[in-house]
Amino acid sequence: MGKLKYSDADLHEDALKYRSKGEWQNKNKKYYMSAYGRGILDECCKHMVELEVEKWTLDVCKAKGKEYVTGANWKAQCPNSYSKASRKKWLIICLPD
Repeated sequence: MGKLKYSDADLHEDALKYRSKGEWQNKNKKYYMSAYGRGILDECCKHMVELEVEKWTLDVCKAKGKEYVTGANWKAQCPNSYSKASRKKWLIICLPD
């Protein structure tokens, strides 16, 4: 096995610059993948915040839809929830009257 390009300390230090795994992966993929490959990714990322992924349920989409006057406004301001409602054919029940 050859010499490692980055030390474990280098990887830990670089990880401290980022708030989430996704941010680190996007901004410094070489270091991120090196930590992943060595099995120390979780250790390097223990200071990072867990990003909360919102589940676009019918109830959540209804609440989101009611925040906007038109479907176009909703689509522009919160495209993920609008897209889910559209795919599930919920737009008619999610938009205000």
